[in-house]
Amino acid sequence: MKINKYKKILSHYSNTLKRHGPNLKGLDWKSKKDNLIRFTNIFKIINENKYHNFSLLDFGCGLSDLYLFLSNKRSKFKYDGIDTSKIAIDYCKKKFKKNKYYQLDLLQCSKKFKKYDVIVLNGIFTIKTSISNQDMYDYIFKLIKKLKNLSKGIIIINFLTSFPDWRNKKNFYPDMNKIFSFTKKNISKKFSYYHNVNLHEAFLVIDAS
Repeated sequence: MKINKYKKILSHYSNTLKRHGPNLKGLDWKSKKDNLIRFTNIFKIINENKYHNFSLLDFGCGLSDLYLFLSNKRSKFKYDGIDTSKIAIDYCKKKFKKNKYYQLDLLQCSKKFKKYDVIVLNGIFTIKTSISNQDMYDYIFKLIKKLKNLSKGIIIINFLTSFPDWRNKKNFYPDMNKIFSFTKKNISKKFSYYHNVNLHEAFLVIDAS
């Protein structure tokens, strides 16, 4: 994959935020209810892995809705967020002053980060815009490899199911066997997969410790 192809995805989200502002529509999410289901699944996964008083990196943090959800659950955690959108990061820095936020493209960044107990990628690989499926796999694999170096615990990633009831040509429906094969060979042999029938989505949980 040419390094700039995945930037079509970053531009899509940046333009959506510019067009609609810092809200659900600006993040290109369709439903607050569906988001709550996603966050509930993430919360359950963190608890099942017995993480308490943990460090969390929200990759593609948007408006820090995951932070709000976990805070309302009275979870004890230290939250950092990364996003390429200046609008999103400026919004978060102003609203959540005790958190740390970084506006950057991780694949183009040489900055050294600390290691995190939990890294979450929620909705990052849903939309592929006009790039090919192979370019999408390349983007996913490069990013997971990069994030492995930032992890001392688990990486939680959600994907659309491979077999939805209907398809949107701009969305990415991965062959999870390819994802599993890459993960086992390059990241960790310890991983789990949770399918949510209500969302037609699934969560890959990688133990990268």
